[in-house]
Amino acid sequence: MLATHNLNDTRGLLPPLCAPCADPANPACYTQANSAFGAHNYTMFHFLLPYVEQKAIYDRLNPASYGGGNYDKVIPSFLCSSDSSNANGKCLTPNGGGNAWAISNYAGNYFVFGDPSRSTTVGENQIPRSIPDGTSNTIFFGEVYGTCGNSGNLNDPTTYGSLWADANSGWRSGFNLGNYKGAVTGYAAAKMFQVTPHYLNSCDLSRLQSNHSGGMMVGLGDGGVRFITPSISSTSWAAINDPRDGAVIGSDF
Repeated sequence: MLATHNLNDTRGLLPPLCAPCADPANPACYTQANSAFGAHNYTMFHFLLPYVEQKAIYDRLNPASYGGGNYDKVIPSFLCSSDSSNANGKCLTPNGGGNAWAISNYAGNYFVFGDPSRSTTVGENQIPRSIPDGTSNTIFFGEVYGTCGNSGNLNDPTTYGSLWADANSGWRSGFNLGNYKGAVTGYAAAKMFQVTPHYLNSCDLSRLQSNHSGGMMVGLGDGGVRFITPSISSTSWAAINDPRDGAVIGSDF
């Protein structure tokens, strides 16, 4: 969150959640060429690299490479030590070659970093303008597993992961994106997070997942970190995920 604020202060905007896709050979990946962040096939985590002491990796990025290149670089700041669904910071599934990619256990809120009104992950939002409900009342980051599936099979085509450098649906490190993490239209009520699901047997890709018994760690827009228990009401959970609904958050937050 400190890195996110520093980026917002430096560039005057929050980073976009991600490009539409990661393949440099696909022109659709560059439909955001006129955005303030230019043509790229990156995710928000690429733009955060200089602010988490990883400028050397940032300087080697190239949008002519898949996912900007350097997707195999494990970034310590993007990892949770309790996640058991990765191997030395890499995704576990060979599906789509995911096991060659480094993960992120932290996902960005599509409602904050994307643009649901246009059904695109490419947002051009700003603190505080785009967060009228207040940064202390809005979740910016939640937790996810590095590898996530429910077939019981690492090789299954429905087993995906959370990859910091991958803008493709199914792999992008974001939430509130709907099934297979595509860009959805509008601000649908946020799905409740999962607590300690099995990463291969019962992990729901469309939700946040916590490997901490008893609840979920979230990063709020003011830089604070809160531990949210699954006893929070669906109404309060939806309210703290939506940055502009004006809903009154219950006392269970």
